[in-house]
Amino acid sequence: MASYLRPGRLGSGRPLVTSTVARLPISVVVPARNAGDFIEACLAAVLRNRPAEIIVVDGRSEDDTVEIARRYADSVLSDEGGGVAYARQMGAEAAEQPYVAFVDVDIELTDTALADLFTELKDRKLEAIQAVAERRREGLLEPSPRFTSPRRPQQALVRPGRQPVPA
Repeated sequence: MASYLRPGRLGSGRPLVTSTVARLPISVVVPARNAGDFIEACLAAVLRNRPAEIIVVDGRSEDDTVEIARRYADSVLSDEGGGVAYARQMGAEAAEQPYVAFVDVDIELTDTALADLFTELKDRKLEAIQAVAERRREGLLEPSPRFTSPRRPQQALVRPGRQPVPA
């Protein structure tokens, strides 16, 4: 982790679900602040997607966000109130997997969202892929992928350390 990022480690969780199904090589970063009312649904949906790592970066929550996050996340970090962009950066730098997915705390993924995005990314040989929640299926937001070429990656599911190539 970069020296200018000094996260406070708030604790580690243990996955609530164990499975022999292979985990996706993805670290999911979820920035959160005072999200106690909906973080559990978000993290439960992320967990059902089988990422290898879940990182929650808390922004000085004053509710039960951190306690809930500890039950689901592999790591719970504090950005000391640095804001969502800083939280995403901190989470990406802490990630141990070759791919990083940023999921907003108010989003509940469908059960195959990460696998579907990862498959598209690999099949099309992309450097990054972005999904925008546009459709509802059974009350859940379903991602609609937006593809990027290897020359113009965007940040959603990306390989850390890769730099965009100027157009």
